[in-house]
Amino acid sequence: MTVEDLDAPGKPASRTRTGAVLGGLLIALVVAAVFSACIGQVPTGPGEVVGSILHRIGLDLGPMPAHPSGEVTLWEVRFPRVVLAILVGAALGCAGSAAPGVCSPIRSPSLASSECPRGPRSAPAPPSWSVARSLPGGRSRRPHSSPD
Repeated sequence: MTVEDLDAPGKPASRTRTGAVLGGLLIALVVAAVFSACIGQVPTGPGEVVGSILHRIGLDLGPMPAHPSGEVTLWEVRFPRVVLAILVGAALGCAGSAAPGVCSPIRSPSLASSECPRGPRSAPAPPSWSVARSLPGGRSRRPHSSPD
């Protein structure tokens, strides 16, 4: 597929539209991260969050947090939480997009080949006596003679 095929009518979306969608999603992620850093016990506004980030990278723009412990709270508690949430979301998104291709009868060639389980019979079932013994009181349920 060439670049000319992408822009032809009836063909997949053009690169500019894909770039616009990815750019919009990136902006939405940044806005969500800034508002997520605002939430907590120490009152902090979005302008203060952006100002703290800009001051940290060396630009003296925007207000600093008004609360005495606002700066420490942002950098020690909230920003690590926000970054971790973004990384976990990205990892779950990658896993979710790869999972259907791994166990599909028609696998994606971009994924590493692996054997898929063939349903519930792929692992041998444990013997019934081991299940009975693992239950509470499993041995005492056997008939036994009383010492009378």
